[in-house]
Amino acid sequence: MFGYHSTNFAAAAGIVKSAYRASSGGMLGGGVYVTDMSSKSAQYLKGDCHVTRQPGTRGVFLINKISLGKVHDKSTGASNSKRHEIADITKADSIFAPKGKMVPGYSSAVVNDEHVVKDPNGVIPMYWVDLELTDRFGNTSRP
Repeated sequence: MFGYHSTNFAAAAGIVKSAYRASSGGMLGGGVYVTDMSSKSAQYLKGDCHVTRQPGTRGVFLINKISLGKVHDKSTGASNSKRHEIADITKADSIFAPKGKMVPGYSSAVVNDEHVVKDPNGVIPMYWVDLELTDRFGNTSRP
């Protein structure tokens, strides 16, 4: 699949030069976080794992080729009996949190599909897009 990952310019340059590095944790555990929703990814342009929607925020939007391998659906009540899913989270290559479902330990439903790929080599950057957030009128700064 193709997936999006956003970060700051320095981190993106490091990713393209070397490779992704797995995070040590997060909602779905350690790995490289990707989503199939560009708007979800764009919230992380600062590269510090904190959401931003502030106009004028600049960063890089990476479009990646992703190998999910064996997937574990971490949502509450997931059967993990669909094709390509695996019941044992420790044997999964990637963890999935589907839109609209609850993930154990969090108090609200997931807003957009999200994946974490455990092996950083499973996420290959294909396209680099410079991005600057604007408000709904196209402004890059607040009035």
